[in-house]
Amino acid sequence: MLNNIYVGSDSKGYTLKKEIIEFLHQNFQSFNVVDLGVFRIEDQIELPVLAQEVGEKVVQNQPAIGILIDSEGSDLCDFSKEIQGLHPVLCKNLSKTELDDDSKKNILCIASSCTPLDSATQIISNFISNRFQI
Repeated sequence: MLNNIYVGSDSKGYTLKKEIIEFLHQNFQSFNVVDLGVFRIEDQIELPVLAQEVGEKVVQNQPAIGILIDSEGSDLCDFSKEIQGLHPVLCKNLSKTELDDDSKKNILCIASSCTPLDSATQIISNFISNRFQI
């Protein structure tokens, strides 16, 4: 069974999203990585819509996780909490991320304004390893 990773960002998280998707393709080749937008840095999307799009894919296509990226991370995390079946965790940096062993956590919300790529990739690697037991 193929594990799914659904990734979405607003325009402020676009650059980090593209780097994260490249990292996922290089390091988690057995996973199905799906970019759900935005597809250009000029594009705009309402955060509740983005959380809903990624969230629905995660819930409907198990086993799956979602990665949501915006400037602060907390808005997408809050919107994700409202979607039945989603259990988000907010990540701002390595020292302020609670990646416990709770396998219910299925949405990773990343703050692009304060999370450099090297921290984001470590957080994502830990998150994927804990969720998929790899």
